Amino acid sequence: MGFGRYLLSKKFIINFGLALGITLLIVMGVLKAINIFTRHGQAFAVPDYSGVPVDSLSAYDPGHNFRYIIIDSIYQTGAERGTIILQNPAPGALVKEGRKIYFTIVALLPEKVPMPDLLDLSLRQAITRLKTNGLKPGTLNYVTSFDRNAVLGQLLHGDTIPPDSLILKGSTIDLVLGTGYDHKEKLIPFLIGKKPYEAREMVLINGFNQGKEYFLDTEKQSDVLVYKQDPDWAEGATEKPGSKINLYYRAVANFDFDSLIRVYISDTLVQDSISNVFLR
Repeated sequence: MGFGRYLLSKKFIINFGLALGITLLIVMGVLKAINIFTRHGQAFAVPDYSGVPVDSLSAYDPGHNFRYIIIDSIYQTGAERGTIILQNPAPGALVKEGRKIYFTIVALLPEKVPMPDLLDLSLRQAITRLKTNGLKPGTLNYVTSFDRNAVLGQLLHGDTIPPDSLILKGSTIDLVLGTGYDHKEKLIPFLIGKKPYEAREMVLINGFNQGKEYFLDTEKQSDVLVYKQDPDWAEGATEKPGSKINLYYRAVANFDFDSLIRVYISDTLVQDSISNVFLR
């Protein structure tokens, strides 16, 4: 039988049809599998998980079988512990179903820092060291000692805290300082026109304790300045170390602080003039 006649034979046609059918079935099966695997090319936007508690992720699942993986935790002041702070892929990114989403969360446990050794440092040095270590200076307690203004003790909740002890970041550390045997008083700092944080720092650095604070116009600290202090400031006025200074604030928009400061300067100049007359 010639080749041409074989191509036209029933046997060839049947075999060819079977081969073609099997090939088509295989191709269709592969395409179907690809479509199923890729969901017909469908992509889904990644939600924004910022601020979501990690134990509540299931409530935010959009139903695309995303898999959640926590890869790191960091400390962040003011952020709720256990909430998501970073994610990869980013919000809005288009991904396939079942994609892994990686999270960085705010640490569940508060950060701890080593307690610095403040003994024998000056007050100013001790305050700087505390701030560098993420700690806050608290109450200043003065005792009789020839080491004037030197740190003699460091306290946490009333108890001595040894250097290198691990304590919560942001803890307040009280200081014990020497007065010097003559118990010399300290000059009262001029705080009029200062911002709240500036005034508080000046009170401490000058060896006094923060007293009460009164916000007369608004509680918003970014909008106020010191308009009165008690004890009041005067040229050469002094108080015992560790005394409290009360601060009164007024809103910048409601008070003329420049005029008030000029009054203090004028009074000081008048007092200096009177003193010079008596010294002649």
